[in-house]
Amino acid sequence: MKETILQAILTDDLSRARALLADDANGLETVRLLLDQVKDKSSKPLGNVQTPLPRVVSTSVSYTCGVGCKMCNAGFAEKTYLFEDYKYLSPEQFDALEPWLEKSSHVVFVGLGETLDCPHIETYLNKVRDKISFLTTSGVPLNREKAEMLIRSGLKYINYSFDGNSTMGHGGGSTAYAKKFWNKISMMEQIKQESGSSLPEQMLTIALNIENLHELHNIIATGVQHGMSKFMLSPMTPPAKESIPDTLHADYDRYKEKINRVMQYWNAKEKFVRFFELPQAYDESNLCHFLDKQIVFELNRDRPKVCCGPLDAPLRLTETLPADYWNAFPFRYLRYHEFYKPTATLPAACEACWFKAPKKFGESLQTRFSMPPQQEEFHQLYQATSKLKKLGRYEEAQTIFRHIANNATELSLKGKAWFHIGEMQLFGKNYVSAQTSFENSVHYCFDHQLAFAYLYLLYAINEVPCTEKPLRLPNQEFLDYFKELPKDRSLKTDAF
Repeated sequence: MKETILQAILTDDLSRARALLADDANGLETVRLLLDQVKDKSSKPLGNVQTPLPRVVSTSVSYTCGVGCKMCNAGFAEKTYLFEDYKYLSPEQFDALEPWLEKSSHVVFVGLGETLDCPHIETYLNKVRDKISFLTTSGVPLNREKAEMLIRSGLKYINYSFDGNSTMGHGGGSTAYAKKFWNKISMMEQIKQESGSSLPEQMLTIALNIENLHELHNIIATGVQHGMSKFMLSPMTPPAKESIPDTLHADYDRYKEKINRVMQYWNAKEKFVRFFELPQAYDESNLCHFLDKQIVFELNRDRPKVCCGPLDAPLRLTETLPADYWNAFPFRYLRYHEFYKPTATLPAACEACWFKAPKKFGESLQTRFSMPPQQEEFHQLYQATSKLKKLGRYEEAQTIFRHIANNATELSLKGKAWFHIGEMQLFGKNYVSAQTSFENSVHYCFDHQLAFAYLYLLYAINEVPCTEKPLRLPNQEFLDYFKELPKDRSLKTDAF
């Protein structure tokens, strides 16, 4: 019930929240007190920061994979399935995406495992024939039967993950694997010709590390020889601390220059070569590539993400219309800080995002794989200070929580410390200071639902103004490149 009340507030259904709180405060007495101060006709906080549903819907369809890549962060490095009784996205789960798919222009089938393992993939592709569809695969399961199925079901782009001679990547650097891979690319082209279809267009994603960087030019050249013109590059993410020296993050500045020389060469030849979404490798992009453009459905279908990075949603989708979810207060708040404020300020987790800030991400790897010894002391101090708060020793507790917030390195711990500071400031009716504290809380701990609910109510009470128009807009260049459906010839009447 507590989560239902907070969900109602964050989706602007204050009448429902009031009704539920009237029956039982459910431990949310302070929330009820604040809600009573919000006028019935008050405008929604940041109410003008709303956008249409996203252009891109991305969904995982398979939770099995037999390739066994050492670099795999999804859990397939040493096993072939994640769950004994849940291996593929069900048709019912896919149908639940219909309200999102209806408004989208692009649909991406990717991960967490091998997409072509999914026995329902043809059904899913047929349901999005009018969309610009992408399917990512290792290519390992691809055979003539599956190739014909992909052509028949109207897939627009097939995106292969291939990493050349990297022992950590797909195929483990095996020359036999590479030979089979390129043979499958040729097979697909041959079957397309036989069927009179130019689709799906084949493209390549390459995860780079120090083992395959020297062959990047040759991998692209081989792809071009096989009819490819689109290549997506990204740094390989180490699965463990011991792997960091094998990645580009070991000397990112030097390796970045090598990548850019290769990209410059091929882009000059009118090939579409991108480092994530940009035409050259970078330290940090100005804006998030995903925000306001894409929604990502992975394992937890009830909490889709607004990016492929580290942000987790602070609310659930169940019983919430897509438009209400997409424009709920936490996401309005996210847009406001990215696009409306004079200086863009995304949550702390985004500051070292592997996608937005690859250089900072590399610099943060050492601490990501092991908690510094002093952090355990901060955890113990946090628990002890929480007890002081329960005893009503607010001044003492605030001082210690500030020490944790200012000195701990773990983002969630910093966010929780700021939350407790803000809540104690609410107890003292210090609403202006509390608002700042809750802004700090969600900055470090974006999925803190109660902090967002407090912030919503304080924005309404304090009547926080919002710039009428955004100062910046999402970069749509990458999506616009794929805006038009690839031209296709009709299938031969006797095809398949």
